[in-house]
This record gives sequence, structure tokens and C-alpha cells, in this order.
Amino acid sequence: IEKEMILNIEHNPPNQYMLEAVTLLADRLRIQVGIEGVETEESEGFLKRYKADFYQGYLYSEALSIDKLKALPLVRSARRS
Repeated sequence: IEKEMILNIEHNPPNQYMLEAVTLLADRLRIQVGIEGVETEESEGFLKRYKADFYQGYLYSEALSIDKLKALPLVRSARRS
């Protein structure tokens, strides 16, 4: 999910409805979903209500070079049970 879709999502009901529809459809089809642009803990808390497998944004890390990215440990989502 692109950053533009979640920008100010807490105050944007149409984007909330689209995000809900996309994540529910992806879940039913067993397609993994990542959400980009998570920059604050408030956004993260709001977005956790949607079924996403991965979250990305400055809340977790600044942009990294490929070498720095390869050096990071792999972290898996525990969303699907």
C-alpha cells in the first residue's frame, strides 16, 4: 500500500474504506500486504487494525543503502495464524 493512500488516514474515511477493502481482499486471496509510510506511533496504532503483513517507514528506520539493508536481521510478521 503506497504512502499516499495512508497519508492522514485517521481523518480520511474514503481511504480507510479502500484500505479495508484492499487488505480484506488480499487476506482472502492469501496475498501478503505491506503498508508504506508509517512515520508515527499514532499512525502505526491506527494501521494495525488492518490486515497487513509488513509495515515500512521512518518510524522503523530511515532509508538505507542496499549494503546496510542486507546487514539487517530478517524479521517476520506474526499476523497470519
